[in-house]
Amino acid sequence: MLDNSEWGPRAWQRMESIIAEIPCESCRVDGRALLDAMHDLVNLRLNKKAHKQADFLKVADAYSEAAKILRAYSEQLRCPKAR
Repeated sequence: MLDNSEWGPRAWQRMESIIAEIPCESCRVDGRALLDAMHDLVNLRLNKKAHKQADFLKVADAYSEAAKILRAYSEQLRCPKAR
């Protein structure tokens, strides 16, 4: 099994390169924020420091709000007999 210090930095750099190529600036900014949050999530899981804590919390809050909307929407779509 490869040590993540061997392949990890290269993988993150590739993902950063892909996001940098997104032609839409707004989408590129969102993509970078999501990648940074994902990187911090991995770091936290590995007991490392979150580098962009404010951005991580912003993305986490956005996911939490989206999850509430999805749950409400999913509840509306359920068959009445299944409730």
